[in-house]
Amino acid sequence: MGGLGSERYTMIAAVLDTHTVIWLLHADARLSTGALRAIETAAAQQIQVAISSISLVETAYLEEKGRIPVGTLHGLLALLDKPESQLVETPVSRSIITSLLSISRDSPRYA
Repeated sequence: MGGLGSERYTMIAAVLDTHTVIWLLHADARLSTGALRAIETAAAQQIQVAISSISLVETAYLEEKGRIPVGTLHGLLALLDKPESQLVETPVSRSIITSLLSISRDSPRYA
């Protein structure tokens, strides 16, 4: 994943949207060269990039619906847990994700 786990970082350069971070995590060709270059430039300058916690919720939903590979959320959370990671989470909190995952999806509303 680019340089997203190798250095110490001191500031935030940008907030990545959900698909950008998913595509980065999976080395997906849909990630634009401009976006990749910006992330790599930030890494070279030891500047963090952020992901909103709501993107973690969206990642959980996309994985649950089979629209992205199984394990994507786990990989993203593992990356965020690394103290040296370039990627940092910004609020909405993880407690929202925990709550989301505990909601029954058996309702016709989620079909």
